[in-house]
Amino acid sequence: MRVERSDGDDTFSSEFGHRHHRVSDAGEGFQRDWGISLGPGATVGEGMSPAKFTFDINAAPSCANDYVVFNTRLTGAGSLNIVGFNNLYAGAGGICGAAPSVLFAYHTKTDAGASGTFTSPTLSFDGTQIAYTESGVAGVLHILRWKPGDGGTIALPQQPTTRVTLGADYVTCKATTTSCLLSLVFGNAAASSSSEPFYDFDTDILYVGDDSGNLHKFTGVFFGAPVEVTTGGWPIAVHSGHVLTGPVADNTSRNIFVSDVDGTLSYVREVGSTVGACGAGVPPCLGSTRVAVSGNAGSITDAPIVDSTQGRVFAFTGNHTNAGSGGANVVQADTALSAASVTRLDVGTGRTFHLHDGAFDDAYFSNVATGHLYVCANSGANFGASSAAGANNHPTLKRISFNSDGTMAVVDAGTLLLTTAPTTCSPVTEILNGTTDRMFFSVQATGSPAACAAFGCVMSVSVPTTNPFTFPAAAAAELPESGGTSAIVIDNVSGAGQASSIYFSILLNSTAAHRCGGTNGVGCAVKATQSALN
Repeated sequence: MRVERSDGDDTFSSEFGHRHHRVSDAGEGFQRDWGISLGPGATVGEGMSPAKFTFDINAAPSCANDYVVFNTRLTGAGSLNIVGFNNLYAGAGGICGAAPSVLFAYHTKTDAGASGTFTSPTLSFDGTQIAYTESGVAGVLHILRWKPGDGGTIALPQQPTTRVTLGADYVTCKATTTSCLLSLVFGNAAASSSSEPFYDFDTDILYVGDDSGNLHKFTGVFFGAPVEVTTGGWPIAVHSGHVLTGPVADNTSRNIFVSDVDGTLSYVREVGSTVGACGAGVPPCLGSTRVAVSGNAGSITDAPIVDSTQGRVFAFTGNHTNAGSGGANVVQADTALSAASVTRLDVGTGRTFHLHDGAFDDAYFSNVATGHLYVCANSGANFGASSAAGANNHPTLKRISFNSDGTMAVVDAGTLLLTTAPTTCSPVTEILNGTTDRMFFSVQATGSPAACAAFGCVMSVSVPTTNPFTFPAAAAAELPESGGTSAIVIDNVSGAGQASSIYFSILLNSTAAHRCGGTNGVGCAVKATQSALN
């Protein structure tokens, strides 16, 4: 997934900014603003995120029109697959009443097997349509035109009124007032379990990877008759036999960057590409170069981050304790993935836990030479392959500085230990709200802050925006959550009640210690208000 900052900076990333505060509630200790049950076992998933409409964080908050949508990963017959909520800014002091409302709740599976919506949804610019994938025996791209109040309830979701399999029929349905679902089975019938769809707002094109190593292209997604492109070399074999992560399309180079979970960063040259060379033929084509981010199975989980302004691509790997390939690494290259451009920084002992994407601070977008990349890394030393030989280490916040040309320079000396035992961190997300720049992330267990004790924990830290760039000494706020959380998204930077918030799902079912709206044993969609805007 990519994120364009509201000030127009061309940085595309797999994470969003966010924050939260702690409140007390009788019988539940630290509490969220609200938590809504998604049903037993439901979760957005590690590294995946809900999606929030509107996209403008500076827009006036709307109870009726702003909404957040969650996938669930549920696979059962009649299961809840996609659900949206509005009246988001609800609760004590809020502007939207006592509680959020279910805007729609749909069952959209195409088969009776163990298929589900495993990756993040993406929204049309006007918010009226949602694209997401289903993975089972074959991958399916769903495009949903939802209807307010439609689709039943969370406990009893319904199918959209009209279900079609052809783009022309979807166009016809959209001319009516009913809900419409278009389901396009991948032309090569490959599954797609780990690739978030990437939608290009400029071209109305969507790219998504599959579990066999192919990159797919769909045109006319929200404004035309959607169809998969199956001519001219599409789908493109990126790394045969390897599961692909989410892709990121760069509108400057016209290249599409994608990793596979087994450690390789690749690029595809789209028609109009101005950077790199084809391995064979002419665009569209697979680029002639790759970067070996890691040589280990399962070592990359997230889409790359692409900075179009600097012409740099970033990939992150936990490296899974391979002493020959270094520890947990952040790897940077130019948009041709040229060998001479590759910079690799070790951010701690390699381990069996994933290293998710980091996030840039606000200073990076003003002057790259004074900016930083914050990473939820490992507590081990930062020096080459030897650091991979150590035991598993604890999630630790670290920071990378940059040279004036945008290349990574060093891992700074400051660190912040986040847990009391080895576990996994979520992706990191950043938001500048007023003059305060905050990073948000969660750990899946043993959070270090006293409020989290032995539990999963959402945390925020305040980071400096000017010299001296003093490394944060402690978490600014924390919130215990069962099993940690998905990636986290923001809504607004607003002074209205409850209208500057973060959203996520928990990764494990709620417990007696950390209930979901008073309910135990269920997955939970959560809103928490950004700290300092209580």
